[in-house]
Amino acid sequence: MLQAWAELTFASFLLLFVALAAAAALVLIVRERRRLWSLAGGFALMGLLFVLGMLPYLAAMAPDLLREDGALDVWMTGALMKKARPGVVLHVLAAATDRERLAQTVFAETSTFGLRVVPCGRVYAEERRESVRIGKLTVGVRLSYVGGRLTGVSPEYEDVRRVAAAVGRPARVVYEAAQSAARSRFSGS
Repeated sequence: MLQAWAELTFASFLLLFVALAAAAALVLIVRERRRLWSLAGGFALMGLLFVLGMLPYLAAMAPDLLREDGALDVWMTGALMKKARPGVVLHVLAAATDRERLAQTVFAETSTFGLRVVPCGRVYAEERRESVRIGKLTVGVRLSYVGGRLTGVSPEYEDVRRVAAAVGRPARVVYEAAQSAARSRFSGS
């Protein structure tokens, strides 16, 4: 497993900006005797910008680029980095043979200076791919078995989305219907 400690310092600059804006607003309140609630809209906007700016769009692109480059999975977790800077830990799950190529992508697309490489294994449940019918439409499902017993049903995302749009129902309803149909049909297998 490849972990990139990508310190996205944009968030720390945004925090500094919000703090300076708050100080300026307090000075205005004292000088002009404005009520605090009159500035609430401005603080709400700054708060929204802070939430949206916490992970800049460049950081949001990195997982997509890494997946396109062959990573098996990519996810990010928030972290408090050195010197109490907010940041993100970028996790990249990949085959050992793809390590160098993906490392180059991480270096090119993030602000990190180093990577921590942690080898890991994987244990698989027995897996089967089947399909079930929801009305007149088909949804693919992944079935996991342990010791010959059905232990999990995962309807395929794109199929659930397609069927939900076609029948005009929420995706959750189609997902649950596909799970139920699969459990009924394949539990005895």
